[in-house]
Amino acid sequence: MNSMDDLYQFVGTNGSEGTILLDVRSAEEFSQGHIEGAINLPHDEITEKSLEVLNESSSVKIGRAHV
Repeated sequence: MNSMDDLYQFVGTNGSEGTILLDVRSAEEFSQGHIEGAINLPHDEITEKSLEVLNESSSVKIGRAHV
């Protein structure tokens, strides 16, 4: 997904149940604004265990393009 339109289309097609919106920006950036319901997990804090959990669900990762 490359845009908010892509996100809305994904949720509209697949529904949001079981979907995790994961915002991988820093906590500071997240606090400045984020999508309602998103979970903040900065990219430098992602662990092998968190990847296992994410792979068991439909997840949408959100972050800046260069992250």
